[in-house]
Amino acid sequence: MAKKERQKRKHYASYSKLRSWNKPSPDEAAYYVQQLLSSSSIDSNMQRLFERSQYSFFGDAGPYYFQPNTFEYKGAKGRCLEWFVFDTQVTIGSVRLSPAGHWLNLNKPFLSSEDVKVYNKMLSPLFSVFEVSEVNRGRGIRVFDVWDDTSYYIYEKMGSLQIKPGNSLVGRLFPWRDHYTMSGVISVFPKGGFKGLLNSFVQKGGAIERFNALTWEMYFKLNKKIPIDTIESLEELRKKFAPFLALVTNEMITWEQIIAQMQQTENVFDVVDHFMPKITFFTGEEKQIFANYLMRIWNYVPRPSSGGVTPEERAKEIGELEKRLIREMVEYVSSQIFPEKYPTGEKLIAAANDLKEKWLNTPQRELNNKTPLMAIMAERESLGNTSREFEFQIEFRRL
Repeated sequence: MAKKERQKRKHYASYSKLRSWNKPSPDEAAYYVQQLLSSSSIDSNMQRLFERSQYSFFGDAGPYYFQPNTFEYKGAKGRCLEWFVFDTQVTIGSVRLSPAGHWLNLNKPFLSSEDVKVYNKMLSPLFSVFEVSEVNRGRGIRVFDVWDDTSYYIYEKMGSLQIKPGNSLVGRLFPWRDHYTMSGVISVFPKGGFKGLLNSFVQKGGAIERFNALTWEMYFKLNKKIPIDTIESLEELRKKFAPFLALVTNEMITWEQIIAQMQQTENVFDVVDHFMPKITFFTGEEKQIFANYLMRIWNYVPRPSSGGVTPEERAKEIGELEKRLIREMVEYVSSQIFPEKYPTGEKLIAAANDLKEKWLNTPQRELNNKTPLMAIMAERESLGNTSREFEFQIEFRRL
């Protein structure tokens, strides 16, 4: 049998199998959406990418901000799957498309022309915040996009029995027939409940900005600590980092190589710069997570140049007030600096250090009108620390 014919039969078998698994009939929108969502398992490479993409979406291997196997946990998993299938771009051969786009390309030979039209329209669902303006119980609802006031009619039998005018919906709408259908993992807020969230969560410079699925997921993570920030030993960090490292580098970079590089380097940013160019990152979020792991690991690696003492051990010698003031100083400088506005790294660092010096030497009422630097030196003296140098450096690197 010719190779091309074998491939066709393979895809047809896969497509037929999917049809038999799904409960909705082909007359229902959910059937088509579920078929496209199956694109996350086209082949082993796509499955690996989907597993890898969850770090970008959640900031960890899974939704750490919900209890496993709860309704909320499964909802987060569903939002991640939709984001991966419809919002990311994956290259297969020389073709770069969303996973859903690749699924359609593979299965076009076995679909009717009408089905192809339906799927093509569904490849670009609309993600937004919608307010319900009208409910037709048992049939559908009418909503408008809060950002541009565009009106949409949604076919929705069960949901229309519970959703009320004034409710807010956050999620995806898929084109369906002459109107729309909504995602199975859409978030529903009571009347007026979402306006306060908009003002506090996405308001910048007095204007509410449209956000995407990744930005929206941040809402669920508010006030939740990222798991790596709670780990306090090198061995536990290794266990946590190992699966991510293997996925991102395809097992081409080892834990031992990273530790060896850290032990012969005096600056963590040099370690980041050493490994970053060796990796093709799937998203910018994945790149940031990798850098955050390296910085966290750095704090627990002893170096000969520091007498075998780790940065974390050295930090324990610092007083609680000094630690708090350092955090406040970094937060202040970070809030005032916009790296993209500086043409060179040198000018960026100079501006950051100017802000640092200004903050350190400005009296604060909370410190009894002492400057932060004076308060730090007074605490050191009370702890028997004779050092009068404040050597903390703020450094920025473009990832």
